[in-house]
Amino acid sequence: MNIKMKLGAGIFIVREDANADLKKTLEKVAKIGYDGIELVGYFGRTATEIKGIVNDLHLLPIGDHVQAADIVNDPARILGEHRDIGCAYLTLTFGEEAVNHQPFEEMVKLCEKAVKLCLEYGITPMYHNHAFDMRGENPFAKRLLDAVAQLHFEPDVGWMLAAGQDPAVYLREYKNRIPVVHFKDVFVTEEGFTFRPTGYGNVNTPALLPLALDCNPEWLMVDHDLAYDRDSYEDLKLCYDYMKTLLRVAKQ
Repeated sequence: MNIKMKLGAGIFIVREDANADLKKTLEKVAKIGYDGIELVGYFGRTATEIKGIVNDLHLLPIGDHVQAADIVNDPARILGEHRDIGCAYLTLTFGEEAVNHQPFEEMVKLCEKAVKLCLEYGITPMYHNHAFDMRGENPFAKRLLDAVAQLHFEPDVGWMLAAGQDPAVYLREYKNRIPVVHFKDVFVTEEGFTFRPTGYGNVNTPALLPLALDCNPEWLMVDHDLAYDRDSYEDLKLCYDYMKTLLRVAKQ
């Protein structure tokens, strides 16, 4: 079992700070100890500027979230830029409205085209689930993964729990297609759920970690969405400290 895992942070939780001052924001993330970051766009910067910032801070640019249609419509620019930044992965996104209303066969064809283009540029394409695409007995995320064999999976265990799914089932079923795992955490009530730092919600992270490591992923991610009235960087540090501690305990 590979315990020497790289830990990454999603930048979504500090996106407003990143839009205002990306370098200062990433400096704070790097200071916590994270090995890399996952983008959600360029935050008003150019690809060249982002490459310079992450290189200066010794942060690995894990990947980015990009609309599958944008990749198909402008592959040379989008994939060329992300390859230049150093992104080994791209998460293909579709949007809730498209998932709910666009014919599934059209979604599959679009995904297949985007996947093929990513692979041509040496970038691994992934699908990252949310709650809306994990609901029901045969959710969209599962159907898409089963339909597009070369699409890798970036499971988000927090969104799965929020959708009423058992993350362990998906970690086992797609273990050979999971290079990145998102350990989001949520606190679920009858009224809904709230986001929590990793390890502080209802997700059974200690039970899921061995299953995640059995996938032999390159990255474990914290994908915390909202700190509410708490400090976002303090929440990211809580996530980091918890995962580092859990990984140390897993060695024993």
